[in-house]
Amino acid sequence: MWLELLNDSGRKVTWRYYASDKCLPDQVPEMEYEGWFIQYIDRLESHTGGLLFDICRSYKDGHVLTVAKNDPDCDDLWRKAGDYLSTVCCGTVSSGNAKLLPDVFRDHLLKATSTQECGTKQTDEPEPE
Repeated sequence: MWLELLNDSGRKVTWRYYASDKCLPDQVPEMEYEGWFIQYIDRLESHTGGLLFDICRSYKDGHVLTVAKNDPDCDDLWRKAGDYLSTVCCGTVSSGNAKLLPDVFRDHLLKATSTQECGTKQTDEPEPE
């Protein structure tokens, strides 16, 4: 799913782990890609990381997914991933020390020039006002 979403940016991407060559999608544990990166194929030799899926956990009351931009050339991947996550998240988006509703985060993301991290937590609980 992630490769299909991010490949349409014009440059081809692949899964990898830290400093690895490209990995086939069936080598990545399904829904347990914590610690895995998505990187542009043309950046595999020049950078060890990419877009890092840092925390990927499911709980009985929701999910937590933390994505971090680990390569300064991954701005487009970062924005596309954040845009997608903000459309499927029904809880809050944590970015740095801010907790935002998904649509507010999406507006911020599309205006930002260099965002570093995004964590999303999806729960069925309403946000406090």
